[in-house]
Amino acid sequence: MRNSQKPIILVFNKIDLYPEKTCQEIYQNLLSLSVENNNLSTLLTETDIVLIAAAPTPEQVRVEQATGEVSYIWESPPPQIEDLQDKILTLLNREGRSLLALNALTQTRALEFSRRDAIFTARNLEADTLIWQYARTKAIAIGFNPFWLIDWLGGTLCDLAMIRSLSRLYGQPMTSYQAGKLLKTIVLSSGGLVASELFGGIVLGFGKALEPPGLAAFGGVGLVQGVAAGYGAYRVGLAAIAYLEQGCTWGEQGASTVIRQILSQVDHATVLHRLRQELQTP
Repeated sequence: MRNSQKPIILVFNKIDLYPEKTCQEIYQNLLSLSVENNNLSTLLTETDIVLIAAAPTPEQVRVEQATGEVSYIWESPPPQIEDLQDKILTLLNREGRSLLALNALTQTRALEFSRRDAIFTARNLEADTLIWQYARTKAIAIGFNPFWLIDWLGGTLCDLAMIRSLSRLYGQPMTSYQAGKLLKTIVLSSGGLVASELFGGIVLGFGKALEPPGLAAFGGVGLVQGVAAGYGAYRVGLAAIAYLEQGCTWGEQGASTVIRQILSQVDHATVLHRLRQELQTP
């Protein structure tokens, strides 16, 4: 609350249950409390701690009638809250307008954050759909194609087209040259996680080219290569999103750290299973 510039009043209630000396001891102990390694006296002044009795304990009262008859009843003393009332009124008179303005700004900021989160959620869903479309297209194209060189060129063009589509979605349109630089950064900074899939796809392309055409089309090698290509495109897309969400920057951690963190969080088994299911569906 102090970090948010909110005024603080610490209320010590039920003082009617303690002797005056004990109340003063508790009052001094409150000042010496620690909050997040700070002494409470650095957050509050002595005038910010108010002692009250909001609902004092009922007291037994002797009642004597005019007839001389005596009885005893329990009576609740009036609340001892004058000091708190004075403190609140003084605070409102001194800072009331500033507090109203601060509350309005706080509510506006909360609405902005809520709106931003809703936009991010909708955009991320659209981005995920876009990535899957490119991953599936790349997987099918490479799985069917028998020529490894066309595989490599087509796969690269597909990744570049995906990055440019994502950049437009996030309001950061890129040229082909900029998309190429980003793809190069993702591949080189992935610690071999993406590069190994690209080179593995080329090796598989050699093997597929040696098979008879009928066996290659979504046969053993074709299916494996297509799934690997789609998986690589999916991971490139996630890394590109991390870059675009931060305004075309990798932040203080740098490209290598951010990319490896993103790629390490990918559910390997689920993504591969989904790609296999889509590729094997007629």
